[in-house]
Parts: sequence; C-alpha cells; structure tokens
Amino acid sequence: MEKLGWKILAIVFMCLFATWVGIGIYVSIQDSAEFDKMNICYYDICEEYADAGYSNNVCSCYDYDMLGYLNIEKTEYMD
Repeated sequence: MEKLGWKILAIVFMCLFATWVGIGIYVSIQDSAEFDKMNICYYDICEEYADAGYSNNVCSCYDYDMLGYLNIEKTEYMD
C-alpha cells in the first residue's frame, strides 16, 4: 500500500498543477482583453479630452470646466 500512496499523491499534485496553470492562462487572457479595451478608450475614443476612465465596459471622457474641475464630457459603452 505504501507504493501506491506516492503515485496517488503525484497524480493529485499533477491535477492541481494543471488546474493552476489553466486558471493562470484564463486570467491572463481576460486581463489582456481588458487592457486592450482600456487603451482603446484612452487613445482612440478620448484622445481630444484631458482625462479618461474605463470601468465595466464604459468609457468616460473628462475635460476641465472654467473653474478647473473635471466634468464628464462623453460616455460610451464598449462591447
């Protein structure tokens, strides 16, 4: 029975490692897509505004008013 124990433990560790690698790949792909959308918001949609913000597929462009406060000038939903 001792010879079988290390094999089971090795299989469990290989399964855990494969799951960890799979989750890491999935998270990096999702993060890359969000980073691309953020760049589109900052550099394509809001290029003529002072500042931009991207959150939950919504791009908001900000510009300064006469008193120096940032106001939302444009909001666009990104698919």
